[in-house]
Amino acid sequence: MMKKHIETLKLTLIGNIFVRKLLEWIKLAKLVRKNHFSIYTRYENDLHLLWSFWSYLYNSDSIETLKKGLDHETLSKIENILSKIQLLFQNNVTKFKYLYGEKEIRELKDLSCFLRKHKKVAFPQMYYFQQKTKATYKFDIKWKDILDIGACIGDTSITFHNLYSGSRVYGFEPEINNLTQFQKNIRNIKNIETVNLWVSNFEWTARINNSGGISKLTLWENNEEIHITTIDKFVSENNLNPWMIKRDIEGEEYNSLLWSEKTIKKFKPILFISIYHTGKDFFEIKPLIESWDIWYKFGIEKRNTHPFIDTVLVCYNPHIII
Repeated sequence: MMKKHIETLKLTLIGNIFVRKLLEWIKLAKLVRKNHFSIYTRYENDLHLLWSFWSYLYNSDSIETLKKGLDHETLSKIENILSKIQLLFQNNVTKFKYLYGEKEIRELKDLSCFLRKHKKVAFPQMYYFQQKTKATYKFDIKWKDILDIGACIGDTSITFHNLYSGSRVYGFEPEINNLTQFQKNIRNIKNIETVNLWVSNFEWTARINNSGGISKLTLWENNEEIHITTIDKFVSENNLNPWMIKRDIEGEEYNSLLWSEKTIKKFKPILFISIYHTGKDFFEIKPLIESWDIWYKFGIEKRNTHPFIDTVLVCYNPHIII
């Protein structure tokens, strides 16, 4: 009798756990459907990115150098991103409640609402984040040149054009499939120029794989050949006056900065730099720019619900922004 009673209790307990878990998943499914949230699963491609952060995460000097001079809000963002990276080292599957705080969830809801209301806007997610960034840093320059390095199919170039119609946008995209789609997307726009080049720290010829928005340099001879230049050379030869430079070039960000020092020192443009591709970019790009003594301030922006992808370092001189 006692044994039967114990078995009944076990079944009841298992049933209660099952029902509770089922209700949690139903609640989560409703939240996902309503707000485009998800449980994050660590992707295989993330492992390479995560390992590049490993030696920096436990180096107090690197972390202190990165945090030096940052305001409270930017420090909070840095610490938030690093804590998520540490969490992902330990777990393959993580509930979004462990990755996103209340403020982030409110921002995700705002984005979701914006996307529903602006379905006819070209590249609405990019437009949302650029509007948000523009308001945060209070810049609104409407002339001179914008360099969009790593333009892919033109999403950022078109957004820059829509927000700053007085500027000429130069969209750098070396991969032919992306470039072809980019040119189709801007066929009715006169103030955007496509540039079939990659940028790095010196001029050379390389090969790139055809992977859409994440095309990277490769050694395989059967991949597409591309030409690489430096920002300093391109700006000088074309007599440009850049006030904004965005770069998202799959891990070549640090190298490309080495030969854009003259341009940055001369024009002091606003910089949007993707720093999530490697630990070196995340921890060493800010100190590199600081070493040039051009009185830049720094901020951190995220344009993706992924724990660390699309982390952007914003660099600007507050004395020249109008």
